[in-house]
Amino acid sequence: MTKDGTDLTRPPQVWFYSRSSLFARFVAEHVEQLYASRKVSNAWTVRILAWGSGVDCRFALMPELEPGVKSNLSSLQAQVKVIAESFPQSLRDRARICLKQIEGA
Repeated sequence: MTKDGTDLTRPPQVWFYSRSSLFARFVAEHVEQLYASRKVSNAWTVRILAWGSGVDCRFALMPELEPGVKSNLSSLQAQVKVIAESFPQSLRDRARICLKQIEGA
């Protein structure tokens, strides 16, 4: 990496495990909302990886970077912090919406 942090060999990723694909969907919806509201400057995506141990699925949260466009590591790390700090409340809100839909069905 260069001194300004723009020459990334690999972009940062956050791996997580979940037994429910609904949790990964909540993560994806959360980062899409953050990008749409300009709270993060890069679009982020959730990808399913090879199966984890047992019944858990393994997922990766990663930025969508354009080929040839240099990205700043400190900016991406700051975005991960925004995603992580705002996710608990977002998860609760999304879970409440799902429960209301289930109860109303």
